[in-house]
Amino acid sequence: MRRVGLLDEQFPIFFNDVDYCWRWRMHGFTWHYLPAWRITHVHGYSTRRLPKLNAELAGSAVRFARKYFTGASVLPIDKVSDFVPQISLTIEVNGRPIRAQLDSGAANSVLAKSAAALVGVTPETPGVVNIGKLVGIGRDAIDVWMAPVESIVIGNEKISDTTILFADLYDTAWPNRHPMLLGVDFLLSHRVLVAHSQRQIYFTYAGGPVFQRIAVPGLPSASGGRSADR
Repeated sequence: MRRVGLLDEQFPIFFNDVDYCWRWRMHGFTWHYLPAWRITHVHGYSTRRLPKLNAELAGSAVRFARKYFTGASVLPIDKVSDFVPQISLTIEVNGRPIRAQLDSGAANSVLAKSAAALVGVTPETPGVVNIGKLVGIGRDAIDVWMAPVESIVIGNEKISDTTILFADLYDTAWPNRHPMLLGVDFLLSHRVLVAHSQRQIYFTYAGGPVFQRIAVPGLPSASGGRSADR
């Protein structure tokens, strides 16, 4: 607590816990989940009884965004619902627009094989390396490749001369099957705020490689995947 400090008084009701955990992480600390503890939270109970609290909630969200996301990239996202829960946005790979899903369940960002072909990358492309099998939902393992790409643009951030995984994930013509998954590697290298009420995502670069986190002989090192241009 001496290093992190006390709760920030500009968040008197809402976002004080979020702000404190954020600062905790910025100081290099981690959190631990204690499954034996039980806390019951009735979502929205107080704000339903006291409508003025909704204004305070919105104000706290704005103050939190200003505190940590000044100069952040901003991208529109699709409306999220019970029927379409995915966080979807559009990025560019090698100058081509690609629909992507923000997916904390994917350890690495990955392109569908059909989307990779659209941006000029196939298993036969010079420099592409088969790095083994990928296992996700289901029992079948599929081949996965790592390929050099010229650029990936997400908002006002451009990652040049990097590498990306691609695999024959699924038929992207199916509903809600995104041509690309933005995985944990992207999330670890950024501070991310998803504002569903605004249908926008805010993010700033926090450091480290954005994509490649797997060392493969003959391909650029992970440092080649840093955020190069802003």
